[in-house]
Amino acid sequence: MNFETVVNDVKTRVEDVSNRAQNVAELSLETAKKANGIVVPTMQNIFEKQTSAARELFESGRTSFIKVRNDGLKAVAANPADYLPAGRTVVVDAFSASVDLTTKAGTELAEVLRKAYEDALASINGKKVAKPAAKKTARKASSARKTASKSTAAKKSAATKTSA
Repeated sequence: MNFETVVNDVKTRVEDVSNRAQNVAELSLETAKKANGIVVPTMQNIFEKQTSAARELFESGRTSFIKVRNDGLKAVAANPADYLPAGRTVVVDAFSASVDLTTKAGTELAEVLRKAYEDALASINGKKVAKPAAKKTARKASSARKTASKSTAAKKSAATKTSA
């Protein structure tokens, strides 16, 4: 083997590996953006639900405290259950909503990460990664129709000129 051939071979392989690494890096960035798009709205929604529940519990406790203060200690000692704040359903509903949102986000996130892993593995192995291109396909089809209609119009005008 010639030294120049070895250098060219190594250079080609390094460029190939570099391109694959670049593809994986781009894929990682896209995946992070998708994951962020799932996690941030979910956390905001959970935060809003928990904050709403906390406000409702606070108001319920405040109302119970005012009722205790107005009725007096003797009335509270006689029937303490009447003065407990009603917050059980608020806590359970907030918890259930948080579990539902977290579960849904977890399944979406798992799907995004699974797809990203498969695409990264394909890219590392040198296979093409299928990217969704629905909009581009529609544009290509319409431009193909325009090109076909232009060529048909050109043929008609050429035929008209030759027959005249």
